[in-house]
Amino acid sequence: MRLLEYGALALILSLTGMEPLQQPSGCRTTIEFVSYDVRGRNADELRASMLERGPIDERGVRRFAATEWDVHWDWRRNSDGSVAPKSVAVRCSAKVTLPRLAADVELTAELLAAWEAYQERLTTHELNHLKHLRTVAPSIAERIVLWGHRHGAITVQKANDIAQRVLLEVKELDRSYDAQTAHGRSEGLWSVTD
Repeated sequence: MRLLEYGALALILSLTGMEPLQQPSGCRTTIEFVSYDVRGRNADELRASMLERGPIDERGVRRFAATEWDVHWDWRRNSDGSVAPKSVAVRCSAKVTLPRLAADVELTAELLAAWEAYQERLTTHELNHLKHLRTVAPSIAERIVLWGHRHGAITVQKANDIAQRVLLEVKELDRSYDAQTAHGRSEGLWSVTD
């Protein structure tokens, strides 16, 4: 990405309360920003380019942007084979895919300003998905510890079940957010379904 884009992303991260270097306790997070080029001379052509080149979601629908995430967890085992709850480590990774103007695209000053404002809104929307992950995923370790305190020894299967339930919560937050915002439409984003 261009230096200016990194600066803009850092600004957006700070405006959305997500400092780039802060990590929630219990979840190391690696974030990769990927971009794809869009071309056009007007808003309709830019939109068509995003529809043609944007990322494809898990249902096979092309989107203007996407946030994909993955969570891994591991732990040490006690001598009886049970999970040592306080040893649980959670690692999160995410890939945020966003459009960017191709280097050879020249827009009017008015359209360029509109594009930059749109791109900021789109980035904020995707970072809100990332907030779900960074807020909820660390609770995997917390919930395993809590279960161990309440019930004693915890099997690997039980610990994995707890972690899977947490992932379902993150997915539900993402789904609910997209339903509430109509995939960003209510936040001022062009919708794929227009």
